[in-house]
Amino acid sequence: MTNASPTPTRRTPIDYDAWKRTALTLVAACVGAGIMWAIGAPMPFLIGAVVGAAVGGFAFAADINSTGRSIGLTFLGLQIGAGFTPEAVDRLTHAPVAAAGLVVSTLGAFIGAYAVYRIVAKWNRETALLGAMPGALATVLALLADPRADASRVAIAQSIRLSVLIVLFPLFIPPTDTAPAAEIWSWTATLPVLALASSAGWTLERLRIPAGALLGPITVSIIATLGGWVEGVPPPLLFLTGSVIIGASTGARLSRGSAASWRASAPASLLALAAAMVFAFGSAWAISPFSSLSLPTLLLAFAPGGIEAMVLLAAGLGLDPAFVAACHITRVIGLTLALPLFYRRFTVYRPN
Repeated sequence: MTNASPTPTRRTPIDYDAWKRTALTLVAACVGAGIMWAIGAPMPFLIGAVVGAAVGGFAFAADINSTGRSIGLTFLGLQIGAGFTPEAVDRLTHAPVAAAGLVVSTLGAFIGAYAVYRIVAKWNRETALLGAMPGALATVLALLADPRADASRVAIAQSIRLSVLIVLFPLFIPPTDTAPAAEIWSWTATLPVLALASSAGWTLERLRIPAGALLGPITVSIIATLGGWVEGVPPPLLFLTGSVIIGASTGARLSRGSAASWRASAPASLLALAAAMVFAFGSAWAISPFSSLSLPTLLLAFAPGGIEAMVLLAAGLGLDPAFVAACHITRVIGLTLALPLFYRRFTVYRPN
């Protein structure tokens, strides 16, 4: 009787091409960030990374692989969680009126953008719905498997929405330096929290929890902050590195698509963004008299931008990143849970 040979263990091969594209994209992003920092631009590491990666995309296939993006989200999650101090949590519990503003702004932003895509640009229902979503990008990309949706138009619409907000917000919202300088975590305390945060993000992502790669590090950082393990904010190097990675990822998306696709989709995408921002600004302006939060903080919380970029902007502009993160996390989870069901019912096939 012969013994069966053991089955060799399969290992996922390393995609060297993907890592090469990631490295080139990060180099281009760092060059852009350095130029923006040298000329004194606002939020230079985020905006410069977006511009650098987008410009680099004309020379090579710009991209940030999943591992690189997870690293950036981990660094960002630590920064967000550190903002959940007892004082910040107390502010959140006393801001119920902001919940109403979040609902109104989300629905209004979607309806306004959808109307532009359907009525003005004449996009079909599926493409208009996915292009108008103010968040939940991962779920939107998953639904692009539907052949009725024009993936190129949706990708351009979502990229323009995020990139324009990243560039324009710092130009119109001056940074505030009223808060006292926070204590910086020691590296002795940072490294264990960073290891736990990375593990938590990896676990939640494997469990397919909405925004798990970001929620895991946020949760670990909140526990460490409220539990007294750390006090203050993570080392600035982590925040700046996360800013470059998130900016590079955004710029890489912006560089995709043919020139013809951009000419056909960009005008409608900009008009849809303007319509969505009318509802976001209107909601923030209407609620600000009844809230202790500033108008810029509410505007960033209600803006139809990605959670990573909006929280980075809030932190960099000296606003309230904990509140902004809470609003965007709530919206992402809500849209992620509702969008697949809503999409199937809303876009049911109807013969012409």
